[in-house]
Amino acid sequence: MVLSKIPVTAIVTAHDRVEQTLSTLEVIQTCDPSPAEIVVHVDGTNPLLIKAIKKDFPNVRLIVSETSVGPGGGRNKLIEAATNEFVASFDDDSYPIDSDYFARALRVFEKFPEAAVVCAGVSGRGDGGVADLCDWVAREWDRQRADRKVQSTKYEV
Repeated sequence: MVLSKIPVTAIVTAHDRVEQTLSTLEVIQTCDPSPAEIVVHVDGTNPLLIKAIKKDFPNVRLIVSETSVGPGGGRNKLIEAATNEFVASFDDDSYPIDSDYFARALRVFEKFPEAAVVCAGVSGRGDGGVADLCDWVAREWDRQRADRKVQSTKYEV
């Protein structure tokens, strides 16, 4: 079965978590449509992780830093290396929940062409978990930006 591709580069920062990184790559790769490009930054040399990615995901492009640059430094390297206009950023233990994630993300950019950054999240369930934290961060962001007359838009797909 050939999955369609979408003009998005999926970037993944990784360090020591081999199994989580491989799981994340599996989920990203099986999305339909899938990203046209997947690039992983391995922060500090981790021979086991590098070997596993090369073996299980030969189409994934690897960037390896000999010394640790942290997740932010890794993202900077990954964004610079991306060959597509749109970039979706993941950590080694995060991945799309829905298989059509990349199509949805692209629709958001088509609807809001002036957007520079789009943040994906799960709506809060009121249980105090990560989703509620994401909702709180979004409210705080809007509250702090209100003074500067800059607006964020919540768009559900």
